[in-house]
Amino acid sequence: MGQTRLDDSRWPLAVFTAVGEQSPADFEAYLADSDTLLRRREVYGVIFDARRAAPIGPKLRKRQAEWLARNVALLRVYRAGTGMVLGSALQRGIFRAIMWVQPLPTPYSVESTLDGARRFVCARLLERGCTPLPLPSSQPLTPPAVARRARSVHPR
Repeated sequence: MGQTRLDDSRWPLAVFTAVGEQSPADFEAYLADSDTLLRRREVYGVIFDARRAAPIGPKLRKRQAEWLARNVALLRVYRAGTGMVLGSALQRGIFRAIMWVQPLPTPYSVESTLDGARRFVCARLLERGCTPLPLPSSQPLTPPAVARRARSVHPR
């Protein structure tokens, strides 16, 4: 049985980690967690790590597209960006299919590593004036271009 865990301990960075095959109940719990994040009415970014998850089927893809359609306005206001961590071509194809049905209304990036997704989402958060707490990594929190821009705005 699969599940999708939410870690929002580094708010405004939220990390979903999906493992195994998602049942309809597992998927609804993930969507409920997503609703909870939106109800905070604060700018945030999401990393969705699906490297250890089985690809979702057509019914769950439809539910994801419905959730996105229902929440487009709130996502535009509050979600700074989304980093998808996908480990297979099949997962990337399924994500692309969902985006054809209902595109994300915010910036997103499809990455093969958690660190790549973290860098993307943290850069989007910084653009929106948020400073996320770092995830453990050997990489700096911000990409060099963002760090240079931040230094030029706030000279020493």
